[in-house]
Amino acid sequence: MSSVQEVSWLTIEAFDNVVASFITKHKHQEKVLIPHEIYNDAVKVHKGQNDVRNANFRFWTKSKFALSSGPGEPDILCKRGGSDRQIGKPVAIKENLYSYIVDGHTRCDHGARDPTFKKNIFNIIYYIFANLI
Repeated sequence: MSSVQEVSWLTIEAFDNVVASFITKHKHQEKVLIPHEIYNDAVKVHKGQNDVRNANFRFWTKSKFALSSGPGEPDILCKRGGSDRQIGKPVAIKENLYSYIVDGHTRCDHGARDPTFKKNIFNIIYYIFANLI
């Protein structure tokens, strides 16, 4: 995250602490937020590489994500989720969450958590939870 411009209302260190606290509350901590490594491995699975991680990971990847087909689209899109609004949404990479939130907050004229989430971030990204904002 070093290339991201830090803002005064949310430092990168404070954000990282909130994210770490959020992740530790979940059983499957590795998959709560998708890091670059898992994202890249998911892309490989969807492109037909069968030696990535293990069979459980490949099954999970195929059941949760789909490979995008359009030019300029992200490689992996959400396949299933809690609601129909999540299907086809790009996957937010954990290492980019800070910049997504800062950008969304700025685009909604520095609104509160819920307007930032609803008007900007949710419409673009699947794997960001309101608890992090």
